[in-house]
Amino acid sequence: MTETFFNSIAEKWIKEFENAFEANVDSRQKFLVTVAFPYTNSPFHIGHGRTYVTADIYARYMRMKGFNVLFPLGFQFTGTPILSISEALKRRDKDIVKEFLEIYRIPQEKLKELEDPLKLAEYFREDMKKTAKRFGLSIDWRREFTTVDKSFEKFVQWQLKTLRNKGYLLTSTEAVGYCPNDGFPVGMHDTRGDVEPEIVSEDVILFEDGELVFPVVTSRPETVFGATAIMINPESKYVLAIKDNRKWVVSKEAYDRLKYQVTFRGVEEIDKAKLLSASPMNPVTRERLKVIESKYVEPKVGTGVVMAVPAHEPLHFLRYLEEGEEIRPRIVIISSEYKGIPAEEVISLAGTKNPSELKDYIETLYRTEYYKGVMASDLEDHVPDYLKQFVKEEISGRPVKDARDKVIELLKKINAHDTIYEISNAPVYCRCG
Repeated sequence: MTETFFNSIAEKWIKEFENAFEANVDSRQKFLVTVAFPYTNSPFHIGHGRTYVTADIYARYMRMKGFNVLFPLGFQFTGTPILSISEALKRRDKDIVKEFLEIYRIPQEKLKELEDPLKLAEYFREDMKKTAKRFGLSIDWRREFTTVDKSFEKFVQWQLKTLRNKGYLLTSTEAVGYCPNDGFPVGMHDTRGDVEPEIVSEDVILFEDGELVFPVVTSRPETVFGATAIMINPESKYVLAIKDNRKWVVSKEAYDRLKYQVTFRGVEEIDKAKLLSASPMNPVTRERLKVIESKYVEPKVGTGVVMAVPAHEPLHFLRYLEEGEEIRPRIVIISSEYKGIPAEEVISLAGTKNPSELKDYIETLYRTEYYKGVMASDLEDHVPDYLKQFVKEEISGRPVKDARDKVIELLKKINAHDTIYEISNAPVYCRCG
């Protein structure tokens, strides 16, 4: 009885308020309140409530100050959040279907209709309007619009032209998250869990052997002086991806990812035996290196090609131990924390050869060498004459955190550097699945 009574009162005033906030032209100073348009791929949630109630409070406050306040509401009909949900319904995605039936309480017979993205958007637009009215938002409902309305399209065109003419727009090329399935750039609103893809640039060192280029992605380019071999994964397939007339050796898994950010003119298959017989040159020391196989190379990470630095990377040191091969580590970073070969000491300290158990110890080694380490004082003895002066003056004996940029500068000067982009907080999933 009491609940019904109060609900009837609420319904009465919801209807009264619906037309109470229409803003017509008069002599008062105009004031526009606008909020980010909600994506029409689900009902209003508590986050929407906070966003729009906050704006509503401000709109009411400005009316009390005597302003003629216009508070419209737009609905986002465009973008991957809507397309991905409609596609998920088409393929009967279990999680999405369950969400629609059990949480949103949408009738089973309605789901087929919502496979159409426009009908999906229209459905949730009406649902959102009902909720907004129950919130009591002081919106002028005569001014509602969607992002597919012709009038809104013209407004965006006008806005773009105006900003461009005033010199406020810049054109640049930037790396963004991308969904290969939908063929769209992906931001926070396009991902499951609203996770923003965090894009970072990674340094690539190019080791060449004739027409072959072994591109090594590394977060520690300063260790190139201690590279003793190039490593590839024994189980993975490798291809030649043609970039700027150079044939990059990359894992098939890496190629399938990199082709969306690197302009490859073509791709060729290559026999692994040919790779293992190659002798790529260290671009800094000019030493010829062997190509070896290692299970510690992750084909889905970077390019699937790694430079072996057994003095400073415990997993690389382990690889040589497990294969019973002679280890010839070259220590290129000196730190008071380590008295001998850093990688060997880390394995001994950890008391394990299990990669997952070594992870924290390896990260500690990286941090220690970066923040407390100093580049070896004799590095110029390991480079050709034309690099000796630069290495001696800018890199040898310098703190690692200063020398790293100088190593990158050197690699760029000798045309042995490139850049790729990675999602640092991977895996990030598009809403399409």
